Amino acid sequence: MKKTGVLICVFACIMGLVGCRRYSSDKTYTGITAYALNSQVAENESVVAKIVGRQIILEGKLGQNLGNVSVDFAPDEVVLGEDSFFVFSKAESFEDEGNVAQFNYDFAKMQEMKLKGLTTLSCKDGVLFMGIQVGENKVPYFLNGISANYYIEEKKFGQTIKKIKKSISKELQIPFFHDTGFYCTEPDIGNYPGTMTYTFDLEEKEKFYSSQAQKDYELVLSVLQENMGKVLRVWEYQTGNYIYGVCNGYSNVDKSQFLLAQEDLMSSFSFVIDAETDEITVLAKSNNELFIFTNETFVIYQKEDEIIKENYTTHECTCLKKIQNPYKVLLALQGNFLEVRGEDQVLGELVRWNT
Repeated sequence: MKKTGVLICVFACIMGLVGCRRYSSDKTYTGITAYALNSQVAENESVVAKIVGRQIILEGKLGQNLGNVSVDFAPDEVVLGEDSFFVFSKAESFEDEGNVAQFNYDFAKMQEMKLKGLTTLSCKDGVLFMGIQVGENKVPYFLNGISANYYIEEKKFGQTIKKIKKSISKELQIPFFHDTGFYCTEPDIGNYPGTMTYTFDLEEKEKFYSSQAQKDYELVLSVLQENMGKVLRVWEYQTGNYIYGVCNGYSNVDKSQFLLAQEDLMSSFSFVIDAETDEITVLAKSNNELFIFTNETFVIYQKEDEIIKENYTTHECTCLKKIQNPYKVLLALQGNFLEVRGEDQVLGELVRWNT
C-alpha cells in the first residue's frame, strides 16, 4: 500500500463495508454491508451482546457465556442500556411499525412497544433515543452517533415517548438540528445521510438527493487514478465536518445483478473530505488490496488471506485475522468489531479492530 498526500480543491458521501461471498457463478463476488455502532453486535464496559437468528446472546469481556434470550420477531439490532437491553426490529417504511422489546440483564422481559416509522434506536446515559421517520424524510444513520426525534428515559420505557425540542436537545447532548427534522450528535452538512454506500459505472452519471453526497461523488471522480476499472464501489461515513471513505475499482460488473467479482478488483484508495472547504485528500492507494475501512489514523484492508490494519504515519501493519477461505467470506463492521462470516454462518467470528 502506498501513502499519498494528494489534495484537490474542487466542489466538495457515502458508506458500507466490503467483503467477499461466493454466488452461483464461476466467479467470486464481493458482498457489501454496513452497520451502525449499535447493530447485530453491541458492547458496554462489561458485556458484549450478539444477535444470532432470533436469539440474543450475552457474553462477558473475556468471552464467558452469560446467557441468552429469544424474541418472536426478526431483530435488526441490539442496544445496551444501563439497567436493561433492547432488541429492535426496524420499520421498513414510515407506514410500517418497528418493534422494540426490553429485557433486564437477567433475561426477564420487561416491556415491548410497537412504533410506526421507528428506524433508529440508541441508548446513552439512561435515555433511549428513537428516530421515527415521518413522511419521506429519512432518518440520518451515523457510524458513531445518534439521530432522533423522540426519546424516553430507559426506566420509563413502555410509557408515552416524548418529542425532542430545541430547548432540551443540548441537555440530551444531541445539539445539531437537521433540516429533515431530526436532532443529531453530528452537524447537518448538505442533507448528508450520515453513512452511505454506492456502486456506479464510470460510463454513467450519478445523481444524489443530498447536495453533499453529490459533491462527494464529484470529488471522488476528480482523484481517480489510472487503471481504476469501469465500476467503482464507494463507502463513506461522517464524523463532524469530515467524511472518510474507501473506494474500490473493478474492471467488470454483472449488470443483471450488479455484482462485483473479486478477481476483477483493479485498484483501491482511501480518502477524507473536508465538507467546509470542499477538499478531498487521498490517504492511501493500492493495486492489489481490497480496502475495507479508514479513519484519520489507519486503513484496514484485505490482502490475499489476511485482514491487515496499517497505520498511516508509522506504516506499522497488524494482521487482524488470517482467513482460511478468503474468497468465501463476508466482512462487516459491527461496532468495535470486524465480523468475518463464512458460508452458511448466521454470525461469523468477531475480531476487534479498534485496539
